[in-house]
This record gives sequence, structure tokens and C-alpha cells, in this order.
Amino acid sequence: MPASDPVLISETDRRLLFISLYVAVFSTMLGIGIVIPLLPRFAETLGASGFGIGMIFSSFALSRAFAMPLLY
Repeated sequence: MPASDPVLISETDRRLLFISLYVAVFSTMLGIGIVIPLLPRFAETLGASGFGIGMIFSSFALSRAFAMPLLY
């Protein structure tokens, strides 16, 4: 009996999966790209210092670093 590779997902489903992932990542990056340039100016109008603005960005990065192993 020849060994054949099983097809786990059809080509149509694979395309739909990649399109949905592309749209999700694109919208996330677009949102981040819009917010990041405006966030320091908005924080300054609320009276945040440079250190506070840095803490905003670093807390986001640290939370992602700790959460990623839990999600995968």
C-alpha cells in the first residue's frame, strides 16, 4: 500500500483562512499605525511625561511578550 499524504484542508478553505488572517493582521497593523503616532501627543495633552509615554508603549510590549506563550 503506497503511503500518501492526507489532505487535511481543501484549497478553498485554505484560501479563505489566509484571506481572513491577512485581513485580521492588516487591520491590527493599520490600527496600531494610526494610534502610535498620535498617542504621545494625546498623552502630553493629559499631562503625561516622557517617562509615562514610554511606560505606555513598554507595558504593551511586555504584556504581549508574557501572553504569547500562553496563547500558543
